[in-house]
Amino acid sequence: MGPLRDFAQLTSFEDAAAGIESASDVAVRGLSKGRATFSMSFAQPVDLVSELKERTPFGLRVRAARGDNLVLDVDPDSRLGRAA
Repeated sequence: MGPLRDFAQLTSFEDAAAGIESASDVAVRGLSKGRATFSMSFAQPVDLVSELKERTPFGLRVRAARGDNLVLDVDPDSRLGRAA
């Protein structure tokens, strides 16, 4: 996920992911050049992008999705996670 403007965005995203009802083990696994790598587990299937868009204070765009990997871009100019 990224690029991140500051630590507050990182924390906000982590809190949003942890707030998904079936989420567990949400953790930042790496941070480099403003991009964060997260790992997370879910007790049941979840529409992760929709859930995150509802919970984050900034927009998100899917850059790539392959298997269990998802690459998201932060769009800080799009409020309330409503970016396409």
